[in-house]
Amino acid sequence: MQAVGRQGARDGAAQPNQEADPGPGGRRARTGALPAPSPAPAPAPAPPLRPAPGTGPCAAPSTHRVRPRVPARGRPRAADAAAQKAAEHFEKTRRAVLRLVDEAGGKAGLGEMHDYSERRWFIAHRKFSDLMEGLVEQRLIEYDGAEGQATLTDAGRRYLVENPPPKRR
Repeated sequence: MQAVGRQGARDGAAQPNQEADPGPGGRRARTGALPAPSPAPAPAPAPPLRPAPGTGPCAAPSTHRVRPRVPARGRPRAADAAAQKAAEHFEKTRRAVLRLVDEAGGKAGLGEMHDYSERRWFIAHRKFSDLMEGLVEQRLIEYDGAEGQATLTDAGRRYLVENPPPKRR
């Protein structure tokens, strides 16, 4: 058997580019180096850079106007409807969390409020932080970080009277 790139012993004489006969263990002896790998092909040249349309030295201001997409037959687009539904759900959750604080005697722990909004309303983590920040900014609750307690303010009680929370199931 002959193979390119290997050296071995045949009948006691070393012959280049030949394999040695297998010995008693069935192994072939390697006595030479493998050929060098071929070099990698050169990368293709980059295409020439062209200025974006309307930005060259002779560019005139564009007169093309982009019209906003109008929903077909006056129906809202699916993305708009989904965003509106999410906003309504978020508002219901805010009112429900305020009711929870009110029913707890005007004070509730942050963990209790978080668990309630996550279990019942599926608002957790980042959205819950947004919810709490909004309630504090509107001064509907006051939050004491040292105690981890939220206290319902008079403005929060008025808000609950004017915007009743959804009924519990």
